[in-house]
Amino acid sequence: MDEAVKRAQTWLNDTYNGKKGYSTITDDGIIDAGTIKALIIALQIEEGDSNPDGIFGKNTAGRPGRQLAKGLIYALQAEQGLAAGSADGLFGPATQKKCPTLSAGDTRQGYIKIMKYALYLNGIDIASFSGTFGADTTEDVRSFQTFASLPVAKYGVVDPMTWASLLTSKGDTSRGTQACDTSKVLTANRLAVLKSKDYRIFGRYLTGKYAMSVDEIERILGANANVENEENKNCLFPIFQRTGGVHASNTIEYFTETQGLEEGKEAVEAALKLGFKEKTIIFFASDVDAYDYQVKSILLPYYKKVKEAFDANKRRNYIMGIYGPRNTCIQVCDAGYASACFVSDMSTAYSGNLGYPLPKLWAFDQYAGDAFGNKGDADYVDIDKDAVSGSYLGETEISPYNPLSPYDNAKLEEAIRIAVAITVKFETGYTPDNPEAYSALAGNYDGAGMSFGLIQFNFGQETLQPILNDMVNQVPEDVKAIFGETDYQTLINVLQGSTESMIAWADSISSDGNTTLNPPWKDHFVQLGQHPVCQELQRKYLVDIYLNRAINTICESYELKTYRGVAMAFDVAVNIWGFGDKATEIKAQFTPDMPEQEKLKIMARYGAESSKPRREAIANGTGIVYDPDNPVDLDNDFGLSNKFFR
Repeated sequence: MDEAVKRAQTWLNDTYNGKKGYSTITDDGIIDAGTIKALIIALQIEEGDSNPDGIFGKNTAGRPGRQLAKGLIYALQAEQGLAAGSADGLFGPATQKKCPTLSAGDTRQGYIKIMKYALYLNGIDIASFSGTFGADTTEDVRSFQTFASLPVAKYGVVDPMTWASLLTSKGDTSRGTQACDTSKVLTANRLAVLKSKDYRIFGRYLTGKYAMSVDEIERILGANANVENEENKNCLFPIFQRTGGVHASNTIEYFTETQGLEEGKEAVEAALKLGFKEKTIIFFASDVDAYDYQVKSILLPYYKKVKEAFDANKRRNYIMGIYGPRNTCIQVCDAGYASACFVSDMSTAYSGNLGYPLPKLWAFDQYAGDAFGNKGDADYVDIDKDAVSGSYLGETEISPYNPLSPYDNAKLEEAIRIAVAITVKFETGYTPDNPEAYSALAGNYDGAGMSFGLIQFNFGQETLQPILNDMVNQVPEDVKAIFGETDYQTLINVLQGSTESMIAWADSISSDGNTTLNPPWKDHFVQLGQHPVCQELQRKYLVDIYLNRAINTICESYELKTYRGVAMAFDVAVNIWGFGDKATEIKAQFTPDMPEQEKLKIMARYGAESSKPRREAIANGTGIVYDPDNPVDLDNDFGLSNKFFR
């Protein structure tokens, strides 16, 4: 016979006798089928079931943890000396105030057992449910306090704050934190008020009625530029929750698979336009008290579609998070759809909170409301206080959306891929995926000294020097092994000279009508081009030198907006750098309604005569560049078109 079981049986009879579906059980301290059925009927009565029958159906499943948690509160209140008629199973200020502080060696077995069951219910693996508080119990308590980020005075000791977090989802609402979320726009004055209260981590909405703006983000994060210590910087994390629609977003009917796809795409686009950086976590709200079967049948399919939308848009590799009750968060994360949780623990009565542990992947835990100022004042701000796990604090800076950046614009990225392939083919005879393109080599045929690699980097334009210097600095022993001791030292000496002396040296080792280099230099550079670091550097400087000029200077100056325009801009940047003082003359021939392809045909007529066939082929889509017997068809072979990238 177990005294704790007997007290529970007595409590069940005292509480539920006379209520529909309940039959008196024997209070003999033995757990039998009748006791289990009585517990199930009790929880069905508490849940408002019209026909409590003691059988678990879809509406009852998932609730035993909740009822056990409530039962523990009843047991605690009984241990505190409250009569059965006075105990209410609610953990309020009076109950918390009466909670004893427990530590190793304490002999109050009733309290210790209740605490251990509460630890177990919160995901801590308990070795023994005895009434002994030993070293193992101290470590179990410490584990829970650390995981829940409780700011307790001493870890391993069960104080009232720990009791509150063990027995309610929101815990001790008076505990401090540095994080909050709000629907209010954070004006300068509101931000100053919150900062004075030690808040520095802020959750704000991406879209809708309560959406943040770029200006607001700048107010929150702009000050970080003058803050060296990361722990003192402001942080911002985005929340996504639509408002309006046929069904309110806090009802289960709202969440459909179609909605998930739409909202996943909408959230990514909104975050991108606001400038949130790569791998920012976006917390999708399901602020609804869903039963376990509803989580499985409705919310999981919704979040699966949100994840699909995220996976389909890799512009900044945003990470999907979830805001919701514990059970929803746990299941969505276990399914692999979300990687972090913002837990709505303020709603202690939610069936998805009470009796469920704090999710393992929690980042923020919303546990209490607060407000500052007079409600009618312009600077009044109400917030929700959020505990912080430390796994993710939000973002400390943003990177403004730039439609001229392939980082942000998928169409531009595709246009650049086509443009680079065309120019590399023109320069080397190879496509970029052919390793031999990195070793393509020419002598001083054009007065630039020598040309090397993907887009024929050369001394004359001072584009080859950075690659060779970086190779010498990053992998000197590899370069020495390729060139040999004597030629390696010669190369070092050449790189220390002027551009003119470099061109002269390259001219001295050119051969075959300056179309290539003399051995062994030809072999050296061919081998160098196959080194992975050299290939990485070629790709880097292709972007840093030529691509940036093509997009940010030439496309902008001539207002080019098509894939064909990008190809023209890139080839011009690589081959002739630009049109120089002819720019005004070129633009004077443009008319407001002129199609871009016609503008490109005008541009093709300017610049070096030797590369004019390349520009004409780009402008027209086809043409003869090098071999009259083999005209190029850039549109069909490379996918070049008049499609707009912006």
